[in-house]
Amino acid sequence: MSQLSAEKIVAVSIQSVLAAALLFACGNKPKAQTGPEGDLVQIEDGEVTVGFSGMKLEKTQKLPAFRISKTPITQGDVDRCVKAKGCKAFAQCGGELEDRSSAPNSVETCATYEAAVSYCRWLGGRLPTLPEWLSAARGPEVQRFAWGKSAPDCSRHALAVRGSKSDESTPLSVPLPAPDPFFSPQVEAASNTSLEAVTYCAEDPAARRKVGQHPAGASSRGLQDVLLVGSELVATSIDSPFGACYAKEGACLVFGGIAGSIDGAERLPSLVDAEKRPNIRPFSFRCVFPGAAL
Repeated sequence: MSQLSAEKIVAVSIQSVLAAALLFACGNKPKAQTGPEGDLVQIEDGEVTVGFSGMKLEKTQKLPAFRISKTPITQGDVDRCVKAKGCKAFAQCGGELEDRSSAPNSVETCATYEAAVSYCRWLGGRLPTLPEWLSAARGPEVQRFAWGKSAPDCSRHALAVRGSKSDESTPLSVPLPAPDPFFSPQVEAASNTSLEAVTYCAEDPAARRKVGQHPAGASSRGLQDVLLVGSELVATSIDSPFGACYAKEGACLVFGGIAGSIDGAERLPSLVDAEKRPNIRPFSFRCVFPGAAL
């Protein structure tokens, strides 16, 4: 055997060993979980007007295609991540995984910004930016509700109140009933309706937290349960026209004054602690996956 042939054999052997070692390492490395396509809404590339109803500040932006969670992340979703050791138990809920098996379809509201980022990263995604969220939640144009201009009713949103009519003549100042352990935003003053005179369509608080119960309230893009608990977490970005969501890194909250209304955004405090910050809005979150479905 020539020296050249021997050197080729050695080189091939080394490459084979390295390839086998790499394959072994990749095969034993924990893989990020990816959500099924049926749980995601595809948003094609295009323009979106970033703004809120009643505000003059608006900015049109171009967005590449992306996919986003059809409904907010649930307790069951997070529990699976924790059990797979892809996430730590959400500290805001006490730091330990509670027995929440009876409510896997209930929206997760025990997240910090870091915990939400960690969960989305486990899926192979990230938090949506404000422009992405608005594009998916209400379409390319500014409108107050995901479904259009009509007031919320029992078929469209979990926080709708009994007696609401689905037409544009319905006053949008009907406040949400109180108290609610999961939702306490600043509501609009009612001119002729008292808090005691209205009740939620679903009187059980647990029923109001279940996702996928109001498909009639979906946006034109197909996003369901927009602002299910009153506010949603989005990532800040340096192209946001709103100061609350303008930052290289961090998060802000999109919020509404009544059921399902998309009314504004505010910066998420750096410390989200239910005991130390009792007035923090409860919020849900979704994940985004850049690009179109394969």
